[in-house]
Amino acid sequence: MLAYAGGGLNTVLQIAFKPGRYGVSQYFGVQQDALAIALAVACATAALLLAVSRLEKPLVPSATAFVAGQREALSLGLIMAIVAYAFASGQLGYKGIQLAGGSRSVSVVGSLAFTVNAAGAVFALYCCLKSETKSYKLFFGASFLLLLILLIPQGRRIFTYTLVLVLMAVNLASDKNSFGRSKVKLIVAAVLGLALVYLTFQFFFALRLATYSLGSASIGEAVSLTELISKAYELLVAPSWAEELEYKLSENILERTFILRYFAELIAGSFRGANGLGGEVLVHSFLVSVPSLFLSDKSTLLSGESEQFILTHFSYTYVDSASTILTEGFADFLLIGSFIYCFVTVAVLYIFLNIVRKSAYYSLYIFILFGILLSLFQAETSLAGVFASLRNWLLIFVCLKLIEWARSAFSKSIELPLRAGH
Repeated sequence: MLAYAGGGLNTVLQIAFKPGRYGVSQYFGVQQDALAIALAVACATAALLLAVSRLEKPLVPSATAFVAGQREALSLGLIMAIVAYAFASGQLGYKGIQLAGGSRSVSVVGSLAFTVNAAGAVFALYCCLKSETKSYKLFFGASFLLLLILLIPQGRRIFTYTLVLVLMAVNLASDKNSFGRSKVKLIVAAVLGLALVYLTFQFFFALRLATYSLGSASIGEAVSLTELISKAYELLVAPSWAEELEYKLSENILERTFILRYFAELIAGSFRGANGLGGEVLVHSFLVSVPSLFLSDKSTLLSGESEQFILTHFSYTYVDSASTILTEGFADFLLIGSFIYCFVTVAVLYIFLNIVRKSAYYSLYIFILFGILLSLFQAETSLAGVFASLRNWLLIFVCLKLIEWARSAFSKSIELPLRAGH
């Protein structure tokens, strides 16, 4: 929720240094009172959720005795196999999940790979820090670097959120919070992280420009990722593009971080008499997350994306809408919907994590916890994204539990003959 405030602050500061005396509302053509209400709701929701969190037990258990080993290596091997297959088959690439065959449908493998990629990178680093064998440390460290690199073409935000969670994972893995208590380590990590984020922002924006250089955005999506990367590198090293790239990146960061705009426009639409959709967005988001295998007439039921009928209902024409749980809650039930949807979402995820914690081994729980936290970190997490995330993590939970059961059964089958021999 605080991404609304942070993104708004970034935009305000950049506009303040621009020539001419512009306010944010003037610059974007948004009503000032709608902006104020949108920011107040975002901050109030975040503050209330933080207050409620103080009443609950911490979700992260102590791991002083945990040592990463064979079980975690097998799990990570499966994660990397899923991600590698998704990239090789074109189901994952530039901007993340790729649509299947030019349609609006998303493959289960692509969605699953996108879900586990970032969480897998953080989990690999955590296991590297918690392993005691050199071979495992090398494997986990290499897995972390590979999965982190594969995140770069998928988007700037997911890469940034992953780095934030990396700091949390390092602190969690450190004995007695030694990392958190060392100000020097924190400062060095923050500087390196910011530098890496800036370089990633530049490269990803060069990828975006490369799609236009190779034809258009729509054509660029059909171009292979290797071609896009090659063209992006050319743009980065070409002196003639350096100044334009820097200018376009600055303008992009100014506008893209101001996700408050869409929420404010919906509020302004309600000022003009638009009522809530009464749950249409919620139902649509749930149906989106249901695999076509279980919903044969899915394409008929979902004639368009939720943003399309929201924009039509609230008489809003800006197409690059930053859909979040706040905006979708507002679209359904106005201001009360924003609060209810946020609290119910957090409650459902909290219940899910508690169920996993009670029925899974430690490392599996930590892996899923990293994934859920990444979902919550993302500024543009929608209801459909939350439903899909829960679906994917439930599938991952079942698969890894089955692998653990098979591994345990195999170990016992070997031990029994050995005992009989004695």
